[in-house]
Amino acid sequence: MTRSGGVQVCFIVVILWLNGPFGVGKTSVARRLVARLPAATLLDPERIGFVLARATREGRRASDFQDLTAWRTWTVRGLRAAAKLRAHVVVPMTLVDVGYFEEIVGALRGTGIDVRHFTLMAAPGIVRARLHARGSAVAWGERQLDRCITALNDPRFAEHVATDAQSIDDVAEEIARRVEIVRPSHP
Repeated sequence: MTRSGGVQVCFIVVILWLNGPFGVGKTSVARRLVARLPAATLLDPERIGFVLARATREGRRASDFQDLTAWRTWTVRGLRAAAKLRAHVVVPMTLVDVGYFEEIVGALRGTGIDVRHFTLMAAPGIVRARLHARGSAVAWGERQLDRCITALNDPRFAEHVATDAQSIDDVAEEIARRVEIVRPSHP
């Protein structure tokens, strides 16, 4: 809890999942949120996927580490552990398969963890420009763009946050506002 201008702000969210197409700005926004929220940490499940892709036979054969049962299992385990250690866990991860989304987020919620999911969206041209500015994995990210945008428009991936005309700080502030519960402070 923090006090701000005579208002007591209670943070009840444990996991903030930032979804969106590759290059939309998930990790940049996640870093801003971690800096802004008390006792927050960033956990990127992509790192788990990279390890599995290199260290396991199944991982080396998979075209997408999200298809690995081990990735989904270890993502849930990692997030559950992080949620025990920190008040807020911020997760920047593209997840467009509804079944995988329901498996991971459902498992977390099933253990009583509050998961707030936000999908960062922007027009394809803006995402392409951001990918090119980043300079890495441009071709791969561009090949996934239409698939991601189409899938993420599904209402199951709401709550959407338009990032087209907003700075990273503005997007982080909007998400932080959406997850805060504001109560009048008591004298």
